[in-house]
Amino acid sequence: MHPDQIVVLGLLLIVLAIPSMIRAYADGRPPRVASVVLLSGMGLGVYAQLHKPGGYDLAGLAEAVYVVIGDLLR
Repeated sequence: MHPDQIVVLGLLLIVLAIPSMIRAYADGRPPRVASVVLLSGMGLGVYAQLHKPGGYDLAGLAEAVYVVIGDLLR
């Protein structure tokens, strides 16, 4: 996989983990699955950051998201 795809997948996992974590705290349960998903997303982000020459900045993340969405629509 290309680092852009990996970082976008990591961002998606992080975004999906946040509501799950909030819901678990609201129900009084420990957020086990949400924590695993959040850590997986962060791990993918770190992996992509290390494997892309020069890494990512904020503008680079937005560009990566647009590139991956464009590739999916093509």
